[in-house]
Amino acid sequence: MDQNIVELARRLGERIRESERFKAFNAAEEAADQDEEAREIRRQLEEQSLKIARLETERQPVEPEDKRALQNLRARAHANARLQELARAQADYMQLMKQVNDALYEVLNPPTS
Repeated sequence: MDQNIVELARRLGERIRESERFKAFNAAEEAADQDEEAREIRRQLEEQSLKIARLETERQPVEPEDKRALQNLRARAHANARLQELARAQADYMQLMKQVNDALYEVLNPPTS
């Protein structure tokens, strides 16, 4: 019985991989990875975000320069065409995955009468 569930999950994964939303997301991610500027912005953005998260977790002050650096990196990301396309494709793909999760939730948690 459990093996059937795993097999269904594999088939669902294959169908998702064949979907236009997944293909568009994958293509946008590859395009952003091939773009040197986009790749560098993403790297710096992740690094700065992690730095601020670490400081907050350790209850250390986050300096205004760190906040400004993060804000500037976000602005650069929003101005980069490859990263804009990646953000749009990722949002579309995440919408599909939310619909999948919602469908599972409805089946697993039917309304009680």
